[in-house]
Amino acid sequence: MPAKKPEKILKTVPMKKTDTPSAKPRTNQSHVRLVKTSEGNRITVMPGVKNRDIPALIPGNWKNKQQYLQSGRYKKNHGTVFTATTADANGNKFRVRVRSIRGHYTTTHEIRMLAELRKLGFKTEQPLGIVQTPKKERFIVTRNIENAREGNMSDAREIWAKLVAAGIHPTDLYEYGKNNFLLVHEKGKKTVYLIDVEHYYALKRDSKLALGKMARKEKK
Repeated sequence: MPAKKPEKILKTVPMKKTDTPSAKPRTNQSHVRLVKTSEGNRITVMPGVKNRDIPALIPGNWKNKQQYLQSGRYKKNHGTVFTATTADANGNKFRVRVRSIRGHYTTTHEIRMLAELRKLGFKTEQPLGIVQTPKKERFIVTRNIENAREGNMSDAREIWAKLVAAGIHPTDLYEYGKNNFLLVHEKGKKTVYLIDVEHYYALKRDSKLALGKMARKEKK
């Protein structure tokens, strides 16, 4: 039986940037790009993602998938969450995290919120893009960041104050509530990291985060 041909990029279309005018060409990597593949996938590439990283967004390039069966999306039949190994155009391999976009979310809100949190200095995953399959499934793809740091979540109120001061409120965050943020004291500096509650168990086994009971333990 002949081997299946690898999925290829057929067309890349720069999309009009509406927020700030730019004298740079519209093919600039700071713009959103729409990519169509030979398998009928439509990929929206986030600004700042290098052209060489676009092949990493192609579903046919996702290997060694590890499903998160404890994911809230999976449990509520809202889709799937998994990590996979992929590669850029130069063959450099790295891990991505792929999440189904829940039906009651807008297409871009969640990934734009992640991008906004990064701009504000929060240590989140890097949003790469949105993939829509021929079956109309929609996935957010982010560069996976293994964050195995431990910290004290009793400072959740301080974290929440930082979010509110930045203009981010619970209605904007959806699943990114205050118990998803970990305040870490590193070399005398306080740093806020985004920890997705769906993936606590993927951290160090001896970490209290891995127990999935942090919110109940820290509530007083």
